[in-house]
Amino acid sequence: MEKARIFQKGWNFSQDGPGNRLLYHFQGCNFSCPWCSNPEGIKIDGSLIVRKDKLLDSICPWGAIQNNLLNRDICIECKERVCLTKNRNQGIRLSYQEDSMNELVSEVLKSRHLFYSGGGVTLTGGEPTVQFDFVLEFLTRLKVKQINTVVETNGSSNRLGKLFPYIDTLILDLKHFDNEIHKKVVLYENKV
Repeated sequence: MEKARIFQKGWNFSQDGPGNRLLYHFQGCNFSCPWCSNPEGIKIDGSLIVRKDKLLDSICPWGAIQNNLLNRDICIECKERVCLTKNRNQGIRLSYQEDSMNELVSEVLKSRHLFYSGGGVTLTGGEPTVQFDFVLEFLTRLKVKQINTVVETNGSSNRLGKLFPYIDTLILDLKHFDNEIHKKVVLYENKV
């Protein structure tokens, strides 16, 4: 994967790992938790984010936007997404942006002076292991630069162990200990 899909970047102190941390929320999650605090990060292909006060009917030639409301059923069938390309405006955007490896590493290194109190970088989501190859390379590059790293994960990737040499702290969010309840609620087994 040449680029990562990131739906949010931000800073947090000691909530998502030790010290002051730069957080990258990776787009895509293999779970469907009904309580998800970042539902816009679930679909790997992203979600349409709408500002009703800026949404214009004229940007969709197929009539998906009417009276400042978006009919997402029409959007599901749309492949062209002219609302995001040709007719771009402030009323609608895709939930993620794509960043190259070099862009993200450069951003981290420029931010290094802000990693006080044992801080560093936290990869979260969605679920970062959905973009596993990019995450592995990113963590490898950060480790070479001696950046403290944290990964917040649901623990479902059978390749998670390959990340361990490059992670300083692992935050694992087990949704439920009972596999049957886990499958029923998040639509995925709690076994790897």
